[in-house]
Amino acid sequence: MATTWDSAALGRVEVDEVWKAVGRYGRYQVVQILTLSMAGMSMAYPVLSIVFEGGANPHKCRPSTSFLAEYGIGELNGSVVQESCKVRAIANDSEGSSFITTTCDGYDYQQPEYLSFVSEWGLVCNKAALTQLSQTVVMAGMFAGATVLSNLADRFGRKRAHVGCHVTLLALSLAMAFMPNYVSFVATKFFIGVFQQGYMIPLVIHLLEILPTEQRAFMGVFGSVLWAFSLMSMAPIAFVMKTYSWRDTQLVFGAMHAVCFLEFFVLDESLRWLVANHRFQDIRHVICKASKYNHRDPDVVFATALERSDALRMTASSLQTADVNHLLLTVISEEPEEEVEEATSETPGAEQEGNKRVEEQQSQTAQLEETSGQEEARQEGEEPEPEQEREPEATMRVRSEGILDIIKDPDMRFLTLIMLYIWMTNSLTYYGITLLSSSLAGNPYLNFFLGGLIEIPSNVVMWMGLSRFGRKKTVIVFISLAGISLLMASIVAAVSGDSAATGVAQTTLSMVARFGITGSFNAIWVYTPELFPTNLRNVGVGIASSSARIGGMAAPFFKLLSDVAIWAPGVIFSVACLLVTFLLTLLPETRHRSLPQSIVDVKRWRREGNKGN
Repeated sequence: MATTWDSAALGRVEVDEVWKAVGRYGRYQVVQILTLSMAGMSMAYPVLSIVFEGGANPHKCRPSTSFLAEYGIGELNGSVVQESCKVRAIANDSEGSSFITTTCDGYDYQQPEYLSFVSEWGLVCNKAALTQLSQTVVMAGMFAGATVLSNLADRFGRKRAHVGCHVTLLALSLAMAFMPNYVSFVATKFFIGVFQQGYMIPLVIHLLEILPTEQRAFMGVFGSVLWAFSLMSMAPIAFVMKTYSWRDTQLVFGAMHAVCFLEFFVLDESLRWLVANHRFQDIRHVICKASKYNHRDPDVVFATALERSDALRMTASSLQTADVNHLLLTVISEEPEEEVEEATSETPGAEQEGNKRVEEQQSQTAQLEETSGQEEARQEGEEPEPEQEREPEATMRVRSEGILDIIKDPDMRFLTLIMLYIWMTNSLTYYGITLLSSSLAGNPYLNFFLGGLIEIPSNVVMWMGLSRFGRKKTVIVFISLAGISLLMASIVAAVSGDSAATGVAQTTLSMVARFGITGSFNAIWVYTPELFPTNLRNVGVGIASSSARIGGMAAPFFKLLSDVAIWAPGVIFSVACLLVTFLLTLLPETRHRSLPQSIVDVKRWRREGNKGN
């Protein structure tokens, strides 16, 4: 089969047809997905390493020698009671006994200080908030990274952005193990959060683009499951390193990012990005390499993909022509015959008026076709082609919409505020439960492992629910399950004693809540883009994601609240989740509906109620 690898032919080929021609699940795809999976296995390490490196170390307040000498407290005169954050002394003198309370001159820890950065730098008592602040700084870095680095993959390619940020993340993760003080430690944490997003976002996008469009849902589930495996893998590493310094544990966590060097040699650039950016030489290289790996002839693969692409383009053109003809026939058939005859006999310009109506219908059809084409391009992750110069009648007349329209329009403002709260609650609850898992009864390493394990069935059930029951109902079920389970866990903690049965009940209910909030959090990633019109979709998802970062930044401080009242975080999380359940009833269902093109579509959805269910 003769094939010409020229720029014109390479520019016409459809990426999906290339993957189908080369083999959907061949050795090439397996190698690429396996490489990305190995890189993704460490994606949770920078975010949640604090659970094992910043663990609590039981301690007692150490009194100063000057204090003991001042009040004459010794073995034969008076006594000292060491509490966690203060010293209570009883001094005996000629006038009787006096009770004295003083601050600490250091701390005596139950375990070696090097096991946790908390005990190494004395981040306890009045400095306890600094421990949680370090985790908040990581979340702030993730927020900055998602904002600043998110366009790198679109501008320079998936591989360059991903591998470049991954190498930087490796260097920062290793360097953090050698930070001499808290300030430098926190500063490094911030940049780790930045580059964690810089390496993870292109990784997820690359996974979605490596298979044909119809397999994209599978890769969406795979990406969520990969995060769960990353969480699970942290527990055995931390268990093996539990008697070593937190710095050694950080070195092991950081070294897991060394797979970035393998990526440099094995991973290829996303074919979809190459096609979108007209990188013709690289397109040919990837097609030839994939064909070789899958034992296919590159010329045959390219010729087959090109032939199918041209056939699809011709079929689409024929369907568009048929739609126009059908629309014209419908307009003519709906015109009453008497009115047509009367108009023809009495109106000299009837023919011109009919032609004008045909032109208007053709213009409207062209507008619809262009809108549909642009939307499909956005869903494929590609930028639509620049608009060519057309006659005024054929130009799509869609008013440009921006972030100010979200603020000005009452329907969009109402929808956006609800979604901001939903995203913030999901993030707050998810990270709150995860960070508090080490405080649950039982083995903290096993609890953390089970928390990651339970996310796998949660993601599978969530995706089944989205397709069968719709977006809104699925989110409601999962978030309600999380809220009710957390409320029950809080009640058990408040009214029950400190027994083994109570601990098992709390741990079980927390795991059920983890199942629910994981499904809800991943489901809103699908639901949210479908609620915003085309010109506001990226803005809407971006604002919602930002609110999630705020929830994530607040989550660490609930550990301090749990030290005061162990039931309090669960009650707050539960009330927040149950309020989400009510707010979701005010939003439309999006299943079986085309993505909204404008604010007008969103307003119509609200008027129609829940007809999309």
